[in-house]
Amino acid sequence: MLSLLLLTTAVVSGPATSDLPAALQLQLEGRFSQAEGVYRRILASRELTAAEEPKILNGLASVIFESGRAAEAEPLVRKAISIWEKSGETARVGAALNNLGAILRLEGKVQEAETAYLRSMSIFRTVHDEAGLAPVLTNLGTMYAMDRGRYAEAETLLREAVSIRQRLGDSADPALGNSYAALAQALQAAGRAREAEEFFGRALSWHERTLRPGHPQVARDRANLAYLFRCTNRLVEAEALYLRALVDFESALGKLHPDYAATLNNIGQVRSAVGDLKAAQALYRQAISIWERALGPDHPCVAAGLANLAEALRALHHYDDALKMARRALLIDETKLGSGHPRTADDHELAGNLSVTRKKYSEAQMHFETAIAIKTKLYGKASADAAEVRASLAELFRVTKRGPQSVAAFREAVAVLEKAWHPDDLRLLRILNNYEQALRAEEEFAEAERVGVWSTRIQVRQALLDVRSH
Repeated sequence: MLSLLLLTTAVVSGPATSDLPAALQLQLEGRFSQAEGVYRRILASRELTAAEEPKILNGLASVIFESGRAAEAEPLVRKAISIWEKSGETARVGAALNNLGAILRLEGKVQEAETAYLRSMSIFRTVHDEAGLAPVLTNLGTMYAMDRGRYAEAETLLREAVSIRQRLGDSADPALGNSYAALAQALQAAGRAREAEEFFGRALSWHERTLRPGHPQVARDRANLAYLFRCTNRLVEAEALYLRALVDFESALGKLHPDYAATLNNIGQVRSAVGDLKAAQALYRQAISIWERALGPDHPCVAAGLANLAEALRALHHYDDALKMARRALLIDETKLGSGHPRTADDHELAGNLSVTRKKYSEAQMHFETAIAIKTKLYGKASADAAEVRASLAELFRVTKRGPQSVAAFREAVAVLEKAWHPDDLRLLRILNNYEQALRAEEEFAEAERVGVWSTRIQVRQALLDVRSH
């Protein structure tokens, strides 16, 4: 969420700025289209002074950003920054740079966003302004976790933001809830679901108490909690929360807002998880269409929708269409997020799996090896993420009759996965079955027998669990 610089500025009386309190109140309540109208009326007034202009530009940029129109907001906030830099108003430059970072991130310009955030953070640390610093820490920490995979740095920044908000101690300020939500997202991205659920719950409770009913931030909190439930296989709870958030987003922001699209996409993932692939496909296409209209055809949100659509098409055996979607997603993420980004690695993995279905084995091998290299660099050699892709590469070697390479790759992948997961994890079953076949083809019968017994043990254990659950 953008820091609302105008909330802390004195209101100058006069024909133009007498409307400013109304604009600020509408903005705080999440009534962004109405606030935009007021800001535009103030900006068009001939009574507006040179000192007031950047304040109105920054406020207008904020509500336009919240309405999902980042490209339209960017020149406004850049103009405000330029004016304040010339007049030496350092604190206002810092706040506007934080706004610019949020806008650039939504546009998919992650490197430029980081530069803006770091400049803003430096300003606020230099002038010892904790109230200004906390939103920057929240935004930069969120970006490090969600777009960079830099979880330790993200957690440090986000916990500092929470600490500052708690120390400032305004029980009516929604901003502490924003910091709770951002920390929860980072913890979930780092695989710490139990801790994440606690902070998502804190964020929702805080915002329900400090914001009006129907505020879009409350809907975002519900959607975030729903995402955690979906990732932990609590699908009924997840879908119920998503549907409630969808209604709130429609009411507050309209059906063409990126947050509405994101919720459609997430409901699609729930539908996919329960096997309703046709419904999932329709939801993904609807989300992609909204994102393309709101953010442009080459935005990372579009890429996320395309990747999900590719998975649904793959499950429906529409392999050629799925591969087209995966290639487009990869091109967008590689261009916008960079060749070493976690999302780019996931796109390579997906494109590799789909290339195998079309017997494009050289292309598949390139994708798998690239994904392994990125994930190993990001997460280390003992990473389960990299090991899963290595198992896919091992299977590719097996079906293309490269037995020794297949066995070596399976051996390396399994050694990591049995430690990272659990030796009886059901996800190992398919990998072990393929590994056993590779070993037998190379006449390594003793090892094949051991792996076969291992996979049988997993099957028996799962069967017992199924009986107990019934």
